[in-house]
Amino acid sequence: MNKAFLLGLMIVALGLTKVNAQVSVNVNIGTPPMWAPYGYSEVRYYYLPDVACYYDVYESRFIYNNGHAWVRVSSLPSRYRGYDLYSGYKVVLDYGGPSPYLHFSMHRERYPRGYCGTRQITYREYHRHEDYYRRVPPGHWKNGKWKEYKHRDRDRDRDWDDDDDHHHHRGHGRHH
Repeated sequence: MNKAFLLGLMIVALGLTKVNAQVSVNVNIGTPPMWAPYGYSEVRYYYLPDVACYYDVYESRFIYNNGHAWVRVSSLPSRYRGYDLYSGYKVVLDYGGPSPYLHFSMHRERYPRGYCGTRQITYREYHRHEDYYRRVPPGHWKNGKWKEYKHRDRDRDRDWDDDDDHHHHRGHGRHH
């Protein structure tokens, strides 16, 4: 009976003790290359309009059409040997499936050769000027885009400018 009492007491004690178990899983399937736009750590594909191909971050492979089929290779084809991946624009795709090229017609139409959207900085640029970019206040850096700041006065601190918050109404319809 003494053993039963102790066993019961232990069960009650365990039941009353709050058990906190936490499991943390961090799966880093692919690391973006240094030429990729900074701030998109969860993205799998980039579309490169100037060379009409894709880059798969998870597999570290370029995907392009060789004239017969879509192929995955570790470097751009020789015809693009002079292409600068750091300065070329990369369209960040919101697609997680295995075949981004199924949407190639739409991507090519929407992002033609020479397309240049909002300013992007690469991982290389970010790491070279990390002290500069680290000072960006919270909310001013998201998905590779930030609110540019202007130095308004040499003696004053730098101030962040968000064009979305300032409506200047120049050339946009009637003035009130």
